[in-house]
Amino acid sequence: LLSYNCEGFVKKEIFLKRLSTLGKCRILEQKYNTFRASRNLKNRNIHLHEQLYILVKN
Repeated sequence: LLSYNCEGFVKKEIFLKRLSTLGKCRILEQKYNTFRASRNLKNRNIHLHEQLYILVKN
């Protein structure tokens, strides 16, 4: 199980491609609000997507 969000440096497609070489991988995605105490909130999206990568190794 690996948790990652859409603000990360690695794109979702790259994560999935690399994990898929190790076994069967699926993704669960959850939308949530951006942390409001952030100083740079006006330049950030209001919502983020958390991605849970579930890998069953070969």
